[in-house]
Amino acid sequence: MRSCRAFAAKQGIEVMEEYSDRNVSGASLIRSGMQKMLRDSQAGRFDIVFSEAMDRLSCSQSDIAAIFERFQF
Repeated sequence: MRSCRAFAAKQGIEVMEEYSDRNVSGASLIRSGMQKMLRDSQAGRFDIVFSEAMDRLSCSQSDIAAIFERFQF
């Protein structure tokens, strides 16, 4: 999270929320932090998501595609 905060600050972007699923496998989207992020996305609570790497969102490429699709709509 530190590197994402630093990048956002460098870009002049205010961080509104941080989502975390510490010590929980990224093999599933059924994680409390991920579910909150998806709900917040649907509610239009943010415009940008910063992640240190794609595998921080999910280990599954199909899950990454599904997340991207949800963010688009």
